[in-house]
Amino acid sequence: MEGLSEWFFGLSEAYNVNPWIFGILYVGGIPVFLGILAWLTNRARQKKSVTLQALLLLYFAIQPYLYVAVFGENLPGWVYGAIAVLIALGLWSTYNSVQKKKREALEEAGDTDQSSELSMASMSSSEKPK
Repeated sequence: MEGLSEWFFGLSEAYNVNPWIFGILYVGGIPVFLGILAWLTNRARQKKSVTLQALLLLYFAIQPYLYVAVFGENLPGWVYGAIAVLIALGLWSTYNSVQKKKREALEEAGDTDQSSELSMASMSSSEKPK
């Protein structure tokens, strides 16, 4: 048990942050991480989008290091890369979602226009509005 305590306080000393906050984020995030991983796996099996789950998974994986980035020092270099990936994935996902919604709206508007054109074409010339 003493070795665990030394490891725990050693991590916080290495990053010059409050050991209790760092520990809560580091250890407390594990159940949340595992829950999101199960959620992601379930959605992947259903062949549904897992973008949100992947972003949440990445966030909870780097959450203690985000705390260190804001309040501490000696942050490992890979964390900056993970933060950049998180931001890039978020931007990419948002862009794709907006593009998909725009396409759907345009297709829906196009279907409405085409159906009104078809109904106008099916009317006899005396029935058409002038």
